[in-house]
Order: sequence, then structure tokens, then C-alpha cells
Amino acid sequence: MEILDESYVVQTVEIIKRPGQTLGFYIREGNGFDRQDGVFISRIQMGTVAESNGLLHVGDEIVTVNTVSVTHMSLDDVVILMSIPKKLVLTIR
Repeated sequence: MEILDESYVVQTVEIIKRPGQTLGFYIREGNGFDRQDGVFISRIQMGTVAESNGLLHVGDEIVTVNTVSVTHMSLDDVVILMSIPKKLVLTIR
């Protein structure tokens, strides 16, 4: 689902984690350019679900994880939040 939010397109992405499977992407605080806050996708692993479905891109900001806002969370807290459930629903922009 895509929603226009000011000048950004907000998209919901669902990822089902299988036992022993990684998420297939890495995250970091800030976008590496003009933003020091927020959680952004920094790399996508080749050959993973995240890469093959093409819904996530380097530079996408993760806004929520399973309806929980991560806008003001530390990177460590976001990693913990994403590691718990088998099904992740990410809102990105």
C-alpha cells in the first residue's frame, strides 16, 4: 500500500521470517547525508527475500515496525524490535 505523505511516498512492506533466515538487509542511524536521526536501510543482501521482492531500497527510512513508531528509538532498540516476531510489517518512506 502506498500513501503520499507530504513529499514522500509511504509504503507498507510485509516480511515473513523463516527459521534460520536473515532479514536480508542492514540498518543504520541517519541516512549518511543530511540526517543524523531516523533508521535507514543501509544495505540489502543479494539473493535474499528483501532483494528479490524489490520493495526495500538502500536509503529507505523505516518509520514503524509492526505499528510501533521507531522514529525516536535507538538503533539497538529497533534491532531488538525486529528480531522478535516472525512477521514484520514495516512502514517505509
